Amino acid sequence: MVSDLLTRETEDNVPNAVRETVAAVKEIMLKKKDSPGVSIKELADKLKLNKSSVSRRVNRGAEEGFLKNLDDKTGVADKWVIIEPLRKDGAVLPTVSEIKNKVKEMEDEQLRLIGKKGAGR
Repeated sequence: MVSDLLTRETEDNVPNAVRETVAAVKEIMLKKKDSPGVSIKELADKLKLNKSSVSRRVNRGAEEGFLKNLDDKTGVADKWVIIEPLRKDGAVLPTVSEIKNKVKEMEDEQLRLIGKKGAGR
């Protein structure tokens, strides 16, 4: 019940333009293997929009917490990546198995770091 309410609220707050842009980043990234991130030009070509419109969209996606620019220095080509994927089913809260998998990943990482620390002594 709470999950359904949160899902509806969140879906209403994510603009379609952001959803389309995140989907386009994902599509381009799946086809690319040579370099990380997606440029504004690549997104403009994919979305059939001008670069200034795409720039506004990716910046909004970053504000919403879905996208990040790997190269945020002035004068350097943007490299946009997805940092928080949109859920296909619109669910806001993770499933129990997603939580278990994340906890397992974090435990494994901690054990790896502890092992490195102990090996250095």
